[in-house]
Amino acid sequence: MLPARKARAKKPVAPVVPVEPKQVPSDVKVVGSPDAFQLISECTSRSEGWVKTTRAMQIDGLGCLVQVSTRLGSNMAEAVTFVLGVKIKREPNGNRTLVVIK
Repeated sequence: MLPARKARAKKPVAPVVPVEPKQVPSDVKVVGSPDAFQLISECTSRSEGWVKTTRAMQIDGLGCLVQVSTRLGSNMAEAVTFVLGVKIKREPNGNRTLVVIK
């Protein structure tokens, strides 16, 4: 039998917010395209201390790399997979979704 787990103190979790260029420290060096992955969806519960995000990077004509991240308190889990035959579509309301390449 496993020992009982100790209850963890809940830490407040703030949603991930893009940094405005004027807020970037002067010593930051950028290589490549830091915005290659685009946010598809995000779900947050401050009361329960978790954040789940889905991001995708389009590879034109082939498909998308899709990254799923889950943060619970100070614990983080991530998965990345390639989805063949899809692309990122921006909806009129600004949301993004994955659709089949026609």
